[in-house]
Amino acid sequence: MGGKHSVRSILITADQASSAPGSNITGKIYMKFEKPVRASTLWLKFKGKELVYWSAGSMSAKAKGLTNLINLKAAVMIWENGEIPSGDYEIPYAYTLPENLLNSFHLENPHYSADITYKLKVEIEPEKHKKIKNSVTVEIYNPVQAKEGIAISSNIPVGHCCSTRRFRINAQLDKTAYSPLEKPQVSMEINNSESGANLDWITLSLTRQIILHSNKKHHTFFNEPIASHKVKGCGKGKICEKESALITFLNLEKTQKTLHNAPTIKTGKIECIYKLNLDFTSHDACVKNIGYCEIPIIICPHIMEVPKPAPEAPPEWHPVTYDMQRLSYAYAEAYAPSAPPLEEDE
Repeated sequence: MGGKHSVRSILITADQASSAPGSNITGKIYMKFEKPVRASTLWLKFKGKELVYWSAGSMSAKAKGLTNLINLKAAVMIWENGEIPSGDYEIPYAYTLPENLLNSFHLENPHYSADITYKLKVEIEPEKHKKIKNSVTVEIYNPVQAKEGIAISSNIPVGHCCSTRRFRINAQLDKTAYSPLEKPQVSMEINNSESGANLDWITLSLTRQIILHSNKKHHTFFNEPIASHKVKGCGKGKICEKESALITFLNLEKTQKTLHNAPTIKTGKIECIYKLNLDFTSHDACVKNIGYCEIPIIICPHIMEVPKPAPEAPPEWHPVTYDMQRLSYAYAEAYAPSAPPLEEDE
């Protein structure tokens, strides 16, 4: 809480590892002042931004996009005489989040970075001194809103030496949306009576497309493989439908972290789109190529319930403990609606 020899320090904590829009965040604000502070208000700010970078042309050039999503502040406590007495303070708080917040988002690699971040920031503005402030990151995750999966039907071309034939596939996911802890179930009905080829293998591949937009209206995109699974297909002349339909699961266990950090999203700066591609393999000598099909899929984050650990108290810590301070975005005021970029060190 501040430096080792700090005479004025402040710390904010949050109990929840992640929170849903409209829910309550609880935590504590700790303050330690060896001398009185000439200030009247302890502020709690809720801030959100989206920020993207990517390499543009030369190695040193970077494109950048930034949007301030939300800037709210509310007074936690007010000292009417304009002075905060010296001492130790422990102030529990409960803050009701706004509705309709975007999911948090975190992706970074050597080619680009894309983030949607939220922070609760506690702040005091002493007269003729620097602000006394501290912040804690708030992970925002919307619950999964899943419906019955959309079925796709497609006639897939099969290229032979001198002709093109087709087989028909009806494919469906059991749901439209999944958290990284779930296993998407894929059902496939295939009529392979006319393709003239054995479909020896079907490879199911989950892919991610990232589209980034800069403030100067430039954009770029990246396609990334996430997970794949191979199952036996449908033989030449066969009809694999109804009781003979192919049913398999895609295991996302090894990709939980990257899926959790980068859910499906579309904002002014970031688009993250997932698709399940179905590719077909035939070992027949006369088969030159086979088409493919794809199914849209929504990836949602998993809301973590593990509480954050409490901080270690500093030496000689004898706080005055206050009652719970209940705050809400509904009573907070928006500030700097056309705000400049948030401080890079926040």
